[in-house]
Amino acid sequence: PNAGVTFAKDQVTISTGAAQQISWHQAGLAAGELFRKAGYNGGTKDLVVKVCEMSTGTNVTPDSASVLIYLDDGPDADNGPSCDGTTPPPSPSTPTTPQPTPVPTKFPTNAPTPAPTAFACDTSVNDLIEVDITTDPWPNEISWELFATCSGSEVLLNSNSGDGYTPNAAQPTDKTCAAPGRYLFRIKDGWGDGITGSGGYQIKMNGSVEFELEQRGQYSEQEKEFGQCTTPPTPSPTSGT
Repeated sequence: PNAGVTFAKDQVTISTGAAQQISWHQAGLAAGELFRKAGYNGGTKDLVVKVCEMSTGTNVTPDSASVLIYLDDGPDADNGPSCDGTTPPPSPSTPTTPQPTPVPTKFPTNAPTPAPTAFACDTSVNDLIEVDITTDPWPNEISWELFATCSGSEVLLNSNSGDGYTPNAAQPTDKTCAAPGRYLFRIKDGWGDGITGSGGYQIKMNGSVEFELEQRGQYSEQEKEFGQCTTPPTPSPTSGT
């Protein structure tokens, strides 16, 4: 404390020169007060002078004061030391928005199923034969085969006994691309009552219908021949071969 400074008596004075020159006077501080110099020395920090406590002297001892001098990050932060000797925690940073934790899927994500490749057959040099089956309530009774008969009895297509057929529905078309010739289509019914209800079959060659189920009735087996051999055909295969 400066008892002899008339304009800041009993205060801690801050000046830029001689303490008695009022033009150089910066501040007069009592206990608990502080002086802040923003942007000290051209930097980003503030210079802070904080008066912690003051005591008046006697004729024997001079006046005294406990003062802290430090740099901090500004009045909003006020993150310098305190008079009790502790340092406040650093200013909290701007909170970030927590990102949600991805929820694992129950099943792995599979790559998309590619589109089926179109069936290719050059009908200028080959025969495109298509077999369409529409089942009745008992699809496992249906079986069929398609033979090429111009040279032997080569099996071109078969139904694998209809085990994969669904009832009362049009099944996926079976197709083959064969050398031009004559063909035999044979269809069987395991129960012996034929395809019933709205079921049926249709055989196409090069886009044209050759034949189809025209009359429903009791049958265990039906067969049809179509096409033309360039050489005399061999006898048709007998049932059961």
